[in-house]
Amino acid sequence: MPTIKSRRGPTKGDQREQALLDAARALFKEKSISKVTIDELAGIAGFSQRHFIRAFQRSVGQTPLRYVRTLRLEEATRRIAQGESSITSIAIECGFSHVQHLSNSFRQATGMSPSQYRRHHCA
Repeated sequence: MPTIKSRRGPTKGDQREQALLDAARALFKEKSISKVTIDELAGIAGFSQRHFIRAFQRSVGQTPLRYVRTLRLEEATRRIAQGESSITSIAIECGFSHVQHLSNSFRQATGMSPSQYRRHHCA
């Protein structure tokens, strides 16, 4: 189905929304390892939770939950490749509820377990 594009340029409201979403993304990056809730971010942006999720997805191209999961996996991947911490420690430090959650997410994203990835990239 073709997309209908608006002829109007960005409005001040659109620019304000984008600035708030950019601030929320920065906060996600800063706190992605710890627990940050959609309610917190929506409150900071001054949006309802539903409006925040829709605006975030429109701006970033993915839901806030998927965005945070991606940030956590990127950080875990970096730490796994460094080889300095245990996989369990990395899982906890990167905000995964347990090591199996990291392993499942990691395998889905990379096609290999964290241990296999470490052996392959630390050798």
